[in-house]
Amino acid sequence: MDYEAMLEQTYRTFVRPGDICVDVGAHAGRHTVPIAECCGPTGRILAFEPIPAMAARIRDLIATDARLGIVRLEECGLAYRTIPVDIGGGDQFKAEFLRISPNNRMPAIVDHEPLGGGE
Repeated sequence: MDYEAMLEQTYRTFVRPGDICVDVGAHAGRHTVPIAECCGPTGRILAFEPIPAMAARIRDLIATDARLGIVRLEECGLAYRTIPVDIGGGDQFKAEFLRISPNNRMPAIVDHEPLGGGE
């Protein structure tokens, strides 16, 4: 089984109807469509794709597949910083991690410039 198929098999085990999912680096929509199937009509997908030709392919998919009406395409890249978490050492249960992810789930995504200023 190739990596993309293993990835799909993995998220199909936990993405449920009504979920909100983020597809960063959506490329041509390889995972956007199966994630939409998992989320169903009550879910939402935020798909980020900075390459214009790939974003155009996703726009075409959205326009021709009614299931993809739940997808919002953002044609931009996202800056990010990776912070290692030692799950073997229990870092995901420490107070500093639980402040950003109260249910100790990963990845934890933090918006450092929230709309309206946030906290």
